[in-house]
Amino acid sequence: MLSHRIKLLLFVGALVAFADFFSCNEQDSDSDQAIHHVSYCAPFPESGCFEPAPLPGDPRYGLAGQVLIEDACTSMFSEDHKLDCLWIGLDDPVVWDKILASNATGVGPVIVIAGEILADPSQSHGFYLVPSTISSYLRGIYDDNLTSIDQVESDPGYYEPGGEGGKPKWGLPLFIRAIVSNP
Repeated sequence: MLSHRIKLLLFVGALVAFADFFSCNEQDSDSDQAIHHVSYCAPFPESGCFEPAPLPGDPRYGLAGQVLIEDACTSMFSEDHKLDCLWIGLDDPVVWDKILASNATGVGPVIVIAGEILADPSQSHGFYLVPSTISSYLRGIYDDNLTSIDQVESDPGYYEPGGEGGKPKWGLPLFIRAIVSNP
């Protein structure tokens, strides 16, 4: 009986070590950016999750800061069962403070981040959200314009203002992976 418990303990320890090896909880020591919160990765494969935060000059760069969101690969928001991450810049300090406050509660995706979507083939998912248009909403209020990284990635032009989607802004559930404040 004791040997089974030891084997189980070793097995669990090996699993924890393996999971830690594949975590995204790393920070570049040479980076000038302060990452306030980083959660652990979901199983591979992943897309866009190891890209650095946008810098000035990048169309995704937000004056207040950047939020790295994920689609939680096992949730209803992922269609390809692959973890996708997307950097979203925020210009509005009020929206920025709201995102920080929501993240501090650790409740989950109770907030939707919404903004204009622009197709851009140079981006890892083929689009980005315009930082000056970002707003945030409680989840139940914005569900009619809710989409996912996978859905937008499949046809970014559909989601652009004036596109076939017919809406000026689209919302993404806010599963936060990392937050980078700007000085």
